[in-house]
Amino acid sequence: MSRIYVDDVLCTRCGRVYEATRGCPASGIPAGTAWALVPMDWRCPDCGAPKSSFESVDVIYQRAYCVITGF
Repeated sequence: MSRIYVDDVLCTRCGRVYEATRGCPASGIPAGTAWALVPMDWRCPDCGAPKSSFESVDVIYQRAYCVITGF
């Protein structure tokens, strides 16, 4: 399993993780491209969801922690 970094984002439709360190070369996004620099018209290569369907992995982890701990 690869390391998930705070600035990684997750597609809320299919679960694909966009890792800036890897980019998405098949979609024309080179490795090292920060999420903020991915074009707004980019779509998830797995399910076709728009960029707006991606959410910060850090935020998702925080929500899960709150659910698990009862906060």
